[in-house]
Amino acid sequence: MAFRARKSPLCRQVTDNKQSVHCNFKNTAIAFGNLATLIGATDSGQAGSINAVCTNGTPTPGFKYASARTTGTDFRMQCAGSTANDFITYTLYQHADGATAQVTGGTAIAHPDFTATGATQTLVLSAKILATDKQLKLVQSYTDTITVTTVFGI
Repeated sequence: MAFRARKSPLCRQVTDNKQSVHCNFKNTAIAFGNLATLIGATDSGQAGSINAVCTNGTPTPGFKYASARTTGTDFRMQCAGSTANDFITYTLYQHADGATAQVTGGTAIAHPDFTATGATQTLVLSAKILATDKQLKLVQSYTDTITVTTVFGI
């Protein structure tokens, strides 16, 4: 799955001394590789990252993550050219362990490892597919794009 960074309208703010402050992102991908789809298979997890930098003095933003494959609060990978039912649901986390800081799609959340210091920071994101969510799925290539939006004032 790929990440696409998007600046929110509030990403550019003006401080009292009229200095402009910004947040910028660079994305990477999380690739699960080949998944075992057998009954009784184990969960599958992988980690990736985004690089983020906000001008020193910027109020630390929250991040809102949205899956391109659903309008709900979950995250889905879908098989190219397939029906809406050919998808695999996964869970996104703001930590490499695949258990800490679970993300709810469309809801702004502070990243536990990010502060606005003016330096580029690599923020880990991980994704986990439960064994029950991949059982009996078609052997295909599944993809998703996650849009990351900065949100101030959370």
